[in-house]
Amino acid sequence: MTKSIKFSLVAVYVLVALVVYMFDSVVFTGTTNLTLFNILTVISLLYLFWLKDMDQWRYGVMGMALAIVIVLSFQNVSYEDAKASVEKYVEVVNTEEKEVTPATREAGWNPFKPNWFYVFQVSLNGQQQEVIVHPRTGEFSSPDDELTEILRGK
Repeated sequence: MTKSIKFSLVAVYVLVALVVYMFDSVVFTGTTNLTLFNILTVISLLYLFWLKDMDQWRYGVMGMALAIVIVLSFQNVSYEDAKASVEKYVEVVNTEEKEVTPATREAGWNPFKPNWFYVFQVSLNGQQQEVIVHPRTGEFSSPDDELTEILRGK
């Protein structure tokens, strides 16, 4: 494999990584679990420089695996969609910054589950409360049972 091909592959991997991280930060507010994506990218780049005579078709296979991981890693609900869902039921207190909270309740290690949940400050009966929205399923949760029932439409 020539140096120009290696340089081109490195440029493609860097460009893809930049696009993935920008898309995640803009649309999903950094909630996507990109652990498997990072591991595959590093392994691909290490193979590129360690193995001298690796066939180009193998990089195509690695690229396809990386594309599948990217698609499966992204969430189903964007920050704006989650905010619109919450606003259907209660008033969201406008904040300048998009807020997220660690997904500590996720059981086990799954590379496709989110690392973070969306958090919204809402006003209910004159009190400010927090609503947490799961970025994969769109489920609502809140420490207040009354608010949780309102959000679930009960």
